[in-house]
Amino acid sequence: MSRARQSERDQRSKLQPHGPPADCARLRTHEISSTRDAGAALTPQPPRLPPSAVVAWVAFGKVGSSSMRELLKYRAIRKGWGTYNTHRGMDPCKPSTGALTAGVPSQSACSHVPAGFVVQADYGFCSYFQAATGRPCAYMTMLREPIARLLSGWSYFCLACSEGGRKCPYKGAELERLVSANQRLPWDAHGLPIGKLYNTCPRMNAVEYAMLEGNKYVGMFAKDVCTLQDDPHGEYTGLIASADHLAKAEAVLSRQDLLVLFTEDLDHGGLAELQAFLNASSAEFQAAPPHANDNRIEAGVADAIGDAKLMQRLKYVLRWDIELYRNIHRRYKHHGL
Repeated sequence: MSRARQSERDQRSKLQPHGPPADCARLRTHEISSTRDAGAALTPQPPRLPPSAVVAWVAFGKVGSSSMRELLKYRAIRKGWGTYNTHRGMDPCKPSTGALTAGVPSQSACSHVPAGFVVQADYGFCSYFQAATGRPCAYMTMLREPIARLLSGWSYFCLACSEGGRKCPYKGAELERLVSANQRLPWDAHGLPIGKLYNTCPRMNAVEYAMLEGNKYVGMFAKDVCTLQDDPHGEYTGLIASADHLAKAEAVLSRQDLLVLFTEDLDHGGLAELQAFLNASSAEFQAAPPHANDNRIEAGVADAIGDAKLMQRLKYVLRWDIELYRNIHRRYKHHGL
């Protein structure tokens, strides 16, 4: 594990209470029952927002999240809700936020937002929010084809070291040492390195970056809401996630109180689906000012796509997210959701 990632985890751990909350069993039962109901439905129904619910948006990088934040921010302004002066107009509510996880209603994170407001949170937030406040809560998320999302993130965060180089933790002699260590690793039958792989951005190819990033979609939606942790092995990488994780994530994304938007479909009715889910008027979804995203190094993406062997390995590493995306996208399109 890179020192930067270990440091980030240590910092997160300071913010999290030790051990699950006292009502953990009830929270887990709530999530399991909601998921089971979705998986058992013979005829899937369009996702719907419970009356007076707050919406928890489970966001991922490089799927169009910046533009969605702008859209939701301007919706909040038009409705007179304000923006709460947080993360570009979104309340960044994480399930691990101290008082909320502890179940203290009077101090719960985001307990102050009005019904219909969209907060940004991880999956599992709604169970904690409802237990702490008694208020209804639903989910939305936006998915992009996994390889396209990964390559965009690799180009932006790794090759370009964007956003202050937050994914490029090493420089100089230390970077050269770790690059050499990665190059000495043996390969398995799939052409993937075996052993400890260091983050050597911007000196990583797309497959190495994907191995560090893992299957983000499956990792988020297959997590245990009681512990708020990912897989007990530590990471949902392409080699650790399993068919069981995939099945759980697919069931979660089939919940009737969870709307899935697809980046590729936003220009073809996707925003209408969001408007219907939020019971929003057309005026609330007038076009927001475009969000400029500095992602200039696209040549690396083109080169990666043109490398057949690299793409084959990339598909293997991301196979769980690819399968999840295909299954959920097919479900939405087949049933006209």
